[in-house]
Amino acid sequence: MRNKKNWILKLISFVLVFIFNYSCSKEVEVELPILTTDTVSDVTYTSSVGGGNITSDGRGTIIQRGICWGTTTGSENCKIGLGTGVGSFKVEINNLNANTKYYVRAYATNSKGIRYGNSVYFKTKEDTLTINDIDGNVYKTITIGTQIWMKENLKVTKYRNGDVINASSKRQWAYNNDESNGATYGRLYSWYAVDDVRGLAPFGWHVPTDDEFIALVHYIGTGVGMGYLLMASGTFWQEPKATNESGFTALPAGAYNSIFYGMGWLGTWWTSTSDGNPDNLGAYNNELDKTEHVWLHSSTSFRMDAYSIRCVKD
Repeated sequence: MRNKKNWILKLISFVLVFIFNYSCSKEVEVELPILTTDTVSDVTYTSSVGGGNITSDGRGTIIQRGICWGTTTGSENCKIGLGTGVGSFKVEINNLNANTKYYVRAYATNSKGIRYGNSVYFKTKEDTLTINDIDGNVYKTITIGTQIWMKENLKVTKYRNGDVINASSKRQWAYNNDESNGATYGRLYSWYAVDDVRGLAPFGWHVPTDDEFIALVHYIGTGVGMGYLLMASGTFWQEPKATNESGFTALPAGAYNSIFYGMGWLGTWWTSTSDGNPDNLGAYNNELDKTEHVWLHSSTSFRMDAYSIRCVKD
């Protein structure tokens, strides 16, 4: 009996020793870190402060932590934060564009790999720059990408040298269907007024080229419905989907071609670009209208037609 008890005790001891040795020899499995993204703070026109909070290192040392940001989720720039390990951290974000929506998410890396926190977004402050024309009209501006645009349509009645734009002339004029409309929607100009050497735009500004409009479109996005991002929100457009997310504040001022038409559903802006045609037809414009596929597109028009003008900074 005693031998049997001794044998049982030896077996139990052997099992316990085996379990102990196995558990000691087995490596601890590392998992991905656990973290959240902080709300962005200290937002200016071109900078902000982001951060995160790492609540678990996943049983592995945090070797890198930081934030990633961009105008769309998944196409971010990334920046390493100060320090390593768990806990909260902050990182400055610089070289941003004014009046632009950005997405931010924190990240942390250990030997297992990288994990991202939840995505948050913020919008940089809007420009406060204003510009005056020769009539004393004051225009707000907006930075979109690398361009600075007027947020309002031109409404000046004189060239830079003080000469009055001759509204009775068929080759140079500033049409206004109604004075109250002109104050909000600006005036409509023939391309001959655009091309006049005396200049329509305030000093330091110019009527954009067709290429500059194309650059604007490519920055905003060329997909179906991109025009909603340009359209002034509110009751200006006969289009409830207008968001003006870009800040461009496009207004449906209509157009003039023998008759006035399009207010509320059409915006057309002259460019300074000619296709070289010496005849009446041959100047480029960009049109935004209320259609199923809303987008800003370029075409040629008769130079006698009267359209809006939106200036861009030199």
